[in-house]
Parts: sequence; structure tokens; C-alpha cells
Amino acid sequence: MGRHCTDLTGKVFGMLLIIKRGPNARRGSSQWHAVCECGNKLLIMQHNLVKGDHKSCGCARTQHGYARRGRAMRVEYIMWATAKITAAKENLPFSIHPTDIHIPKRCPLLGIKLKSHRKKASENSPSLDKIVPKKGYVKGNIWVVSLRANRMKSDFTVELLESFAKKIRKRLKQW
Repeated sequence: MGRHCTDLTGKVFGMLLIIKRGPNARRGSSQWHAVCECGNKLLIMQHNLVKGDHKSCGCARTQHGYARRGRAMRVEYIMWATAKITAAKENLPFSIHPTDIHIPKRCPLLGIKLKSHRKKASENSPSLDKIVPKKGYVKGNIWVVSLRANRMKSDFTVELLESFAKKIRKRLKQW
């Protein structure tokens, strides 16, 4: 190892996992082979890692490459990234990829048309939902519903929603 070169093998810097030492760059600067969470491999200078200048292969700025694939994938990426943060905060399992998120044309619960909004979410915005909250964000336990349906689902139990529906039906029959 070169002068002032600490072994970084196995260390994580942001989204980068250091695999092994690379060849010295010009002027003897240490370089490291790394792999990003998105799967891209790169050779990066040690001082850029240590100073925190690089925390990904660059994909974090372009939303893991999905920004180039059109607006729909950006929405899915944002849902994925938000879910990843939520899972970490709530100590929930997280093993999904942005390509696991499929946005239907209509909310499967309310039947309303889903529409992405650039600046502010609305009641008909697509929202990633955990079917069984305790299972976390894993394949088979996520779906996209409207923000309105997701809020309703999180605020009420199934029993409370059924009771609510029965009372509304009963009240409407009186009219």
C-alpha cells in the first residue's frame, strides 16, 4: 500500500462498497475498486472517498439511471428511495428494486385514475403501500394505490372500515 493508505476493503461510503485496492493514480494517489448499490463498478480515488466527495457511481444524481428512461421510472425510483429511507427509520425489511414497483392506471382500491404530480402530491397520486406493514418492503408485499387509499388504509383497521361502510349504507337507505 502507498503512503498514508489505509485498507478500505469492505468499507462502505454512501452507496459504494469497496472491493479491493486498485492501481496508483498519477502522483501516487491510492485508488480503489468499488461497486455501487445499483451494480455499477468503478475505480475511485481514496481522497474522494474519505472527503465524502463521492457517495455513489453518479447514479444518485441521475436516480440510478432511471431518469433517462422517462418520467414514469422517475416516479417509481422516488417511491423506491422513499421506501428505503422509511424502512431504515422503522427497522423494516427492505429488498425491493425500482423495477419491482408497477404503477397501474387506476387505484386498485378506489378505482380512481392515478396521476403523478410534479410539485405536490394529491389524493390521486400513486403511493407505494405495504400490504402487511410488519413484513416491510419485500417482493409480494407491495403494491401501488392512490395516496388517498393509502392514507385511509393506514388510518383505519379493516373492521373500522367495514363498520363505517355499513353505517353509511344504513344511513343512505333512510333517505
